[in-house]
Amino acid sequence: MRKFVLWVATLAAAFASSQASAATLADPFTIVFGNTCMLHFYSQDKLRHEMAANAEQLSPDKAAFFLGGGTGIAWVLPEDAGGYVVALRDDNFCAVYARHADVVAAHLGFKSLVASSPPSLEAKELDKSQAGPNTETLKSVPYSWSRPGDKTELVFILTTSSEPASVVQAMASVALSNKGP
Repeated sequence: MRKFVLWVATLAAAFASSQASAATLADPFTIVFGNTCMLHFYSQDKLRHEMAANAEQLSPDKAAFFLGGGTGIAWVLPEDAGGYVVALRDDNFCAVYARHADVVAAHLGFKSLVASSPPSLEAKELDKSQAGPNTETLKSVPYSWSRPGDKTELVFILTTSSEPASVVQAMASVALSNKGP
């Protein structure tokens, strides 16, 4: 477990020095998302290897909730690393779930990660009505990264719940999707 905490701290430091803002650094949920799903979206075998070495794999029945009906694998991070769940489906959907999260910090951190993109890609906030629930207590925020001529885009979605008793207070995901019209 101590090895995993050091791994998260090392990744967080590398991530922080490269691109994270103060808002991101203040939010452990965003750091975990950035250092797992975002960092390894195009190197998912590396994510699988690192998670297998440093986190507990959930049994298929427990993982099913986090895989949303898809097939794949999910890991729970140790409590002293935040107790998050990282889920990686076979269709390349990757998500991080937090049972408890500072919802305001999660939104600020998420936006600091995805509102701007690496060179050659364009970042765009997408229509919230197509991203998931948006009620008084549930909020979903979608962004995409793509090049203008591409037929696909990386879609990032953050969904949070301000209900203290909710099973999941924050979920951030990334997936490759066909561009809409």
